[in-house]
Order: sequence, then structure tokens, then C-alpha cells
Amino acid sequence: MALGGLALFLARALPQRCGAALATLVLLALPVIASLQFYLGYPLRVATAQAAAPLLRLMGLEVVPAGAALAWRELTVLIDAPCAGIGMLWVGSYTAALLSYLNAASTGRAARNALAAAAIVFGANVLRNVALFFPEAGLVPRWPVLHDGVGLAVFALALLAIFRVTLGAALAPVAAAVPPPPIAPASRPTPALYVGACLAAAVVPLLMAQLAPAGSGAASAARAPVRAPIEWPTHFRGQPLTQLALTPLDARFALRFPGVIARFAAGSDQVVLRHVTQPTRQLHPAVDCFRAAGYAAEPPRAHRADDGTAWSCFVAERGGERVRVCERLHSDSGEAQWTDASAWYWSALRRQGGSGPWWAVTVISPLPH
Repeated sequence: MALGGLALFLARALPQRCGAALATLVLLALPVIASLQFYLGYPLRVATAQAAAPLLRLMGLEVVPAGAALAWRELTVLIDAPCAGIGMLWVGSYTAALLSYLNAASTGRAARNALAAAAIVFGANVLRNVALFFPEAGLVPRWPVLHDGVGLAVFALALLAIFRVTLGAALAPVAAAVPPPPIAPASRPTPALYVGACLAAAVVPLLMAQLAPAGSGAASAARAPVRAPIEWPTHFRGQPLTQLALTPLDARFALRFPGVIARFAAGSDQVVLRHVTQPTRQLHPAVDCFRAAGYAAEPPRAHRADDGTAWSCFVAERGGERVRVCERLHSDSGEAQWTDASAWYWSALRRQGGSGPWWAVTVISPLPH
């Protein structure tokens, strides 16, 4: 709300009055990547698989989409979370909005630029996954730099296409050399009005957040559901589990979590178990939690354990400490499993894989320095 008021004020006060592009820029300044990954990551991966499979069939490969994966012969190539293209979509949207603002595009033109950028990014992401299918399927050598190199090359082509689309529409007015009409002083709004709106939008939620705990703590405790005791597992991968005390952050987070959280030691590993009773955004991916705690974490990659279970794993480092983190989600019966929170969330909403509860398992393994 505060940034929306700020965008409205700036759009009317600055000479270039492109409100739509400016509003897009300030909204993209919000920390939206994690939420976009959670809500749009899995649907975008499914759409990418549906679009990539026909292209691969045109190349003579009998590839069929299987959810967020591509199936060929006896092989299944997973389109993992980083390949959803959320980061590429953010940069593409930012580029289109910035160019729209710098060229004083109209609201309609800015909207068309945004839609064109989204379409270009989606198409580029499909081409990236088509190209990466060949090394992932073992059809060409799997060089270490190939995955990132293909992604960067396709990303560069997508940005060039976005520049061409957004700047192409601006060439005609520039060539005509028609100066923009001056803004009449009477059309400028009173700055105090918009500044006041921005301050109110920023301060009121903070006041509500400060006052709510003092007046509603007892009521919240009264409304809290009575949780049935959980029968925690006693062993993990042949190692006995020893329950540990929750960290202060775990304990605070567990107060509002729709389920129960427990932390265990299994040899040198730590195992965090979350018993979830309903679809929720509060089931954060482990990589988001580690990055929020100051770790440098690489993008998660799909991994299949020796027992056939599917995991999502990444390496995180902070202050010389290196850990390997793997996580998976599965239904209470164990028949349905997921490697990321986005895929689980949409399946849980559609009651695919049971109606719950579900288990989220996170394994933290120390790595040598």
C-alpha cells in the first residue's frame, strides 16, 4: 500500500508521467521472488513441460510431459524449481517496465510491453529446458558448465528480444522529434496529499501489528486447536533419532504453524520433521530459510536416493560452515511424494495425494571445509 501511494505520487509529480511502468517498478522492489516461486513455480514448470515436449518430438524424440517432468523411454527428466524461470521472469519484467518508463510509454503500451516480456521469457525458458534435456538424458556429454552456460545464453537472447519489442514501439515518437507536452502547474497534485497517504499506509499496519498481540493473546490461545500427540519416527536411515529442543526461531515459528515441528539428531545429521495438517504458505522451502539466516545457498537440484525416494538438495555456506540440505514432502501414507513446496501446495489444494496430513522432511548434513 505504501509503495502504491508512492508510485502514484511520483507518477504525477515527475515529468514522465508513466504511472503503470513506475508502479510496476516499485512493486518489483518488494521481496516477491520467494512468493512467486511458491505460488507460480510448479504451474510454470508444468506449462514448460507441456510446451517443451512437442518441440522435442519434432526432433524425433518420443518425449511426453509427466507433470513437471519429461518422460522419454525409461528415463524421467525433472524440470526442477530453478528451471521454472521465476528469476528470469523478474528481470524481464523489470527490464520491460524500466524501458517503458524511460520512453514515457502510455499505460496501454506499458501493459503490452509487460505481456510481451512475459511471453518472451516463457518461450526462452521452454527453449532452455529443451536444450538441457539432451545432456540430462545422456544424449550429449554433460559438461559442468553446460547447464549455466545454456541458461545465460538463452537469457541474453530473451533480454535482447525484450529490448527490441519495448524500444521498437518508442522509435516512431523519437524519430518524429515531437517534444512531450509540458505539464501544467495546475495539474500537479498537492504533494502533502500523497505523502500523507504514503505515511498512513505505512504507519497504520505497524500500529495494528503492535496493538494486536497485547489485546488478542488470550483470545488467540483460546482459539488455538488442541493438537493430537504425534507419533514421531524412532529411526532414520538406520540411525536412531534423538529429539532435540527447538531453536528459538523454530519455537516462535511453530506457534502459528498449522501442524507440529520437531528437530532430531541422527548421527552427525540433523533432521527437521514438520507434520502439516493443511495447505499453507508457511511451509517454507528450506533454501529460503537458510538464505534468510545469512547462508549463501546454491539453487536446489533434484536428487534420487538409493531407496528410490526423490529429494531436493542444495549446499549452503556461512562463516566457513558448509552443510548439505535435502528435503522432501510426502503424504501420511507415503504413496505421494514431492520435492518442493510449490508442487505439494497445488497438489494439496486439489486433494491429489490424499487430504492430509503430510510430512516435510529436511536433512542437514555437515560437509568438510
